[in-house]
Amino acid sequence: MKAESYLCISAFFTFWGDRMWQFATGIFLIQLTPESLRLAATYGLCLSLIAIIFSPMIGDWVDRTARLEVIQLLLLIQNSLVVVCAITIYLCMRYKTGNLQLFLQALIILLGSAANLASQGQKIAIGKDWIVVVCKQDKDLLAHTNALLRRIDLTVAILAPLVVGFLMSGISTLAGIIFICVWNVLSLFFEYGFLLKVYNLTPDLSVKNNTKKPKNNPDDDNHAAKTEDAKSNQVEEIQVAVTNANKETSSWNLIKRVQLVISGWHIYYRQTVFLAGCSLSMLYLTVIGFSAITTGFAYELGLSELYVSICMGLGSLFGVFGTLLFPKIRNRLGLVKSGIVGFLLQLSMLVFCVVSIWMPGSPSNLYNGKQFIISALPATNMTALNTTSGNHTGPTLQPTVTPKPQRILTSIIFLMTGIILSRTGLWLSDLTITQLQQEYVSESERGIVGGVQYSSNCLLDLVHFLLTISLPKPDQFGILILISFCAIGCAGFIYLVFVSRFHSSVKQDANKYKTMED
Repeated sequence: MKAESYLCISAFFTFWGDRMWQFATGIFLIQLTPESLRLAATYGLCLSLIAIIFSPMIGDWVDRTARLEVIQLLLLIQNSLVVVCAITIYLCMRYKTGNLQLFLQALIILLGSAANLASQGQKIAIGKDWIVVVCKQDKDLLAHTNALLRRIDLTVAILAPLVVGFLMSGISTLAGIIFICVWNVLSLFFEYGFLLKVYNLTPDLSVKNNTKKPKNNPDDDNHAAKTEDAKSNQVEEIQVAVTNANKETSSWNLIKRVQLVISGWHIYYRQTVFLAGCSLSMLYLTVIGFSAITTGFAYELGLSELYVSICMGLGSLFGVFGTLLFPKIRNRLGLVKSGIVGFLLQLSMLVFCVVSIWMPGSPSNLYNGKQFIISALPATNMTALNTTSGNHTGPTLQPTVTPKPQRILTSIIFLMTGIILSRTGLWLSDLTITQLQQEYVSESERGIVGGVQYSSNCLLDLVHFLLTISLPKPDQFGILILISFCAIGCAGFIYLVFVSRFHSSVKQDANKYKTMED
């Protein structure tokens, strides 16, 4: 087998563990606090915040450390922390006393955030470094391997929640926790074993030259070359600033790092595709997706773990459909217009989610119909019966069992339908903007622009978690749906502004070119 094949097999174990844990945590957290989404939102908030703060440090450490050592440490840390966090969740469910409960919840957030950080470090190492070296600058092979890894991830996103959802719904929550722990222990050895095969089959992985610069593409035209040189000047100035800062005091070094961040945002702002990147970030300000918050809300409204996992699987299936549609729409309408199709398709499907607020079974305080749980009746009623006993004749109280409250699922069905169908448009928009940044951002600035884009995404993700923390109750979820729909609508509007300016810029460049010819 070739090195890239072993890389994909290792990725299967990684993706399965990540998708399974992502699904299970949403269910676990809502089981711990069934009356509120605050714990799930706090968990997601801390994950995003810690990732924003420490991901650059992790990336720098990955650059400076031997590749095999990076993988060994990150694999051990991530899998171990997931096991410990799962055990802590079980203890939190078992012991529900006040102070101990709060301590265990804080420990869950800390362990989960650290595990997520290790997972991000592993993705940086494998997805940004190993795969490039393994493919040996063969762009066709690199594209094929990237596509295969994405296909594996989306397939696992369908299967992994189904398996763990079946265990938790069909057997018990403890069975799901045990399966997660066993998987992470065993997958640690499988992942490392296959990656070690990749390392041995690719001698270049043992050599790490941080000063080596990629070669220029000989097919670039003169105009692109001039643009590249002009844009690289500012990057070189930033690098010189960092080098000089290393020679000075730590406080001055901190100031220089802040200046570097500001310069990065400035570079991001002056990109041609700046507004397209903003529209992508706005898509993260939403609860209308399969995050821990939404899966926990669906569980609270009556969907079992199994049905929630089925919905997540269907969402991934429609996401795959979006990736299949993208090349065809791009070839017919062009890259820029493909994004318009994506946003329109996504928004039209999310109308189902907005309608769900006013459907029967909705817990929202915006809905005036039946409550989502018929809970007014007590568990038992005393019914008076006329009986005769000895010399006494009269009514006698007899207990009658009241049926269990029935949940009305119309609202949650509308919500899940909208989320599932919108995945096709979401992937069309995401793929369009990603390729726009790949094509119109110069090679010397792709790292800076990509880093700022990730920070921007996380910041909007933080806002959505803060909104959920401020509106944590299920009857307030309808407000979050409306805010999310408006945010995605704003994303579509920003993208339309980008399209308008982009076409104007293309026309101006064409007119200048004609003038030069004349």
